[in-house]
Amino acid sequence: MAAVQDTAELFVSGRLCLFGEHSDWAGEHKGRADGVVEGRTIVVGTQEGIFATARALKEKVLRITTADYNGKTYGPEELPMEPAALLAAARAGGFFSYVAGTAYRILVAHQVDGGLHLDNHTTTLPMSAGLSSSAAVCVMVARAFNTIYGLRLTTRGEMEFAYQGEIATPSKCGRMDQACAYGSVPVSMTFDGDILTVERAKLAAPLHLVLVDLKASKDTTTILQSLQRAYPQPETALAAMEAGDVEGLGRLMVEAQSLFDSLAGPLCPDQLTAPVLHKV
Repeated sequence: MAAVQDTAELFVSGRLCLFGEHSDWAGEHKGRADGVVEGRTIVVGTQEGIFATARALKEKVLRITTADYNGKTYGPEELPMEPAALLAAARAGGFFSYVAGTAYRILVAHQVDGGLHLDNHTTTLPMSAGLSSSAAVCVMVARAFNTIYGLRLTTRGEMEFAYQGEIATPSKCGRMDQACAYGSVPVSMTFDGDILTVERAKLAAPLHLVLVDLKASKDTTTILQSLQRAYPQPETALAAMEAGDVEGLGRLMVEAQSLFDSLAGPLCPDQLTAPVLHKV
């Protein structure tokens, strides 16, 4: 498949999980273990994100340069567009592993005749802050291939390649993170085993959210290895959003955090105590 477009400007947002944190991962166990119900989340994309220019290359290489949240530039990193090399780079970990993992998934599913240069020139999204920066990178790579090579993927298709790309790395995320592909809109996601359903959440009143960078970090891999199932259901939250009950939505957020602290926190205390969050 030859390139259908020489260059493309891309933006992929981060994402905030309003309700149902980690229920994507837990919901995947439905049908595999007794007592596990479907997971549900309410997620909204941020205005902050990753900006990049994608260019088609005649040579079969994947070349990427990236500027982090603080403006420091890394790369260019160059990898051959060859499945074994991309998979090895994905399994090695690090920032470029997300790029390699997603490119690997694209390459084994589609006949791509050329290469890709991806210049992530601006990043306004904090890294390692629970805002799906790694998922945004994976979606950006999937969208770059989709746009430059005319793969005709839907948004859900880009999400799926991004998810498969990320789990090829040491970071075993759930499917919720790739909701950043929808941009700065709220969506409701249901995780029923291997079945994912995504719907736009209805808003009867504007929902204003303040994103605060606490300059803290977390180890997502450790968290996902520790958690089993301990998450609230967001049905009442959706009802509050549809009714424009912003104060009620805030009370539900407090309740959800309290439940998370009491049920999920003890499962991974070294990561989920969140002293900076609770201090603020």
